[in-house]
Amino acid sequence: MSETVFRSHQVTAGYGKTRNRHLSLTIILNWVQINYVPPTLRKHFSRLIALPAVLLLLGACAVTRVAPQSNDFDDPSPTVATSIYPITFATKMIAGTDAEVTPLLPEGADAHHGEISLRQLRQLREADLVIYLSGFQPAVDQAIAANPPPHIIDIGDLIELRTYEDAHDHSDEDPEDDHGHDHGEGTLDPHFWLNPENMATVTGAVTHELGVLDEQNAEGYAERGHELSDDFREIAADYERELSQCARDTIVVSHAAFSYLTEPHGISQLGISGLDPDSEPSLVRIREVRDAVKEQDITTIFYESPTNPYVAEKVADSLGLTTALLDPLEYQIDPETDFLESMRNNLDVLTTALDCQ
Repeated sequence: MSETVFRSHQVTAGYGKTRNRHLSLTIILNWVQINYVPPTLRKHFSRLIALPAVLLLLGACAVTRVAPQSNDFDDPSPTVATSIYPITFATKMIAGTDAEVTPLLPEGADAHHGEISLRQLRQLREADLVIYLSGFQPAVDQAIAANPPPHIIDIGDLIELRTYEDAHDHSDEDPEDDHGHDHGEGTLDPHFWLNPENMATVTGAVTHELGVLDEQNAEGYAERGHELSDDFREIAADYERELSQCARDTIVVSHAAFSYLTEPHGISQLGISGLDPDSEPSLVRIREVRDAVKEQDITTIFYESPTNPYVAEKVADSLGLTTALLDPLEYQIDPETDFLESMRNNLDVLTTALDCQ
């Protein structure tokens, strides 16, 4: 409501000034009529001045109403709406100053359950291109279904998502015992962005689509996209090299979000909670974590940004272990640390916890 009123004021500001001018003119004419026009001619004098005043007012209104709209077509840059931080980061790096990139969720919002504001819904309707992962964020899915954009990139069409699988065996558990897991067999793990090779694939698709939408700046998109792809592939090579010889091959995390990061390197993840960071761990699961810690000489339990570290810290304290941040990169924790640097930070804490050579 407030934005609509503000826009209305922007459009009619010039009209208000013109109206004030004509009020002043009317006062002057009335004064002339009273002081200098004989009473018998005042009726004709009013009719005489009425038509020119109306014509002048209408002409001024037309000019002042049209003028502010002239800026609407000054910027031909394409507009892009993005769903989650990893996609937003890559798109902004590729777009540079040639395209306008707007995230659909507020900065720092929960990537799993965030809601779209009215402002961002309007930006979605006005976007030339929308980039998102279908099935991950219900609010985004619903908004796109209600306002189909002219161009769209669904990451699910580019990358084959992994199926979430527990790192522990359920065979000795009571099937009727609900121990807090929120996932079922075949549930897809959406955290594709933790594999830098996947991000290189996304970068290529976004670069191509922006070049199609904005041929005039296609060369700039291609240059920046190529540079970003090289950065992601360089990080992928660093992961491959530095995680190839480690004393341990299992990590314990509070949120089981890291299969795209760990599995390509033969590392298993054991989540205290399931795929959803809001799920509560069961006593059975905590016992399994304790057993794994003892059997594999695990020294670190990882917590991550979207969840409260309380559970990880409690388990770590009870076992005499340390805790460390392993960032799932669902949003930017530190404004001074971008996506690429956060991926490198994750590699550093993994090599330390796994005792890699």
